[in-house]
Amino acid sequence: MTFGVAPNVARRKAKPRPARPPLLLARTGSMEDSAQGSRASCRGGRAWHEALPGSVSPAFIGYNGRMSLLAPTPADRMVDANGRPYFLWDEDLTIDKFRARLVDPDLEVRAYYVGKLMRQAKPDDVFTFVTLREIKSLFPLILRYLGRSREFWTWLLGRWNALPDVSE
Repeated sequence: MTFGVAPNVARRKAKPRPARPPLLLARTGSMEDSAQGSRASCRGGRAWHEALPGSVSPAFIGYNGRMSLLAPTPADRMVDANGRPYFLWDEDLTIDKFRARLVDPDLEVRAYYVGKLMRQAKPDDVFTFVTLREIKSLFPLILRYLGRSREFWTWLLGRWNALPDVSE
């Protein structure tokens, strides 16, 4: 007799789930580099993005200078009824006014809003507004606005070899 199982309930075998990549932008390291262990690489020791058919490296910069994305927020879900992006919950700015602040001639204003974007938006959504080159050029100014996400962005840009030399 088996304990812990109702006698009238037949045991079902669990169906194997198909493998899927983790939902990070650029998980390219080996298992030793990963905090998630075996999820970082696929069969044959390749990074997960190399095993996907027809895929390119997540750090690939496309023809328009934007980052290739895994899961950007659809445009209709990006803003509320008033035209305010979901990541600007604490400020009453429309998406058009926000885009204008991202190209402001004052570097401090630009760095503040890029930092706010990097701190409060999904990482995939960051690259719908700014390029990796823009982040790299503003990174020393952006650092103070990243808050608790500073460690993540430093790690991610470091993995992509896009981290400028920052001395503090």
